[in-house]
Amino acid sequence: MSTAIFKTENAVFEFYLENVREYLKILTAENNVDEADRLLKLIATSSCETILITKEHDYFGYVALDLIDAEKGSIICKACNKIYKADELKPIAVGQCRIQIVD
Repeated sequence: MSTAIFKTENAVFEFYLENVREYLKILTAENNVDEADRLLKLIATSSCETILITKEHDYFGYVALDLIDAEKGSIICKACNKIYKADELKPIAVGQCRIQIVD
């Protein structure tokens, strides 16, 4: 199955490409989010099984958090090299930010 990979300093996020595509379509249609439309076009033009979303598309960080919140995908922690499925995490509020922690 095709996947999308997004790397940060501390983690590697991995999602089924179809889940990413569906969410970006919703953002584009309902909220008219230009960044989502650009990401959707990037994904549509790729013929690769694995798409690496680069830092120039930093908006994807927000998409990744929303997908994890929806229990889609997985995260590899770079510190411990452990894989966490999205449903193993739970969000907590820290100031105005949400972070995911292991349940």
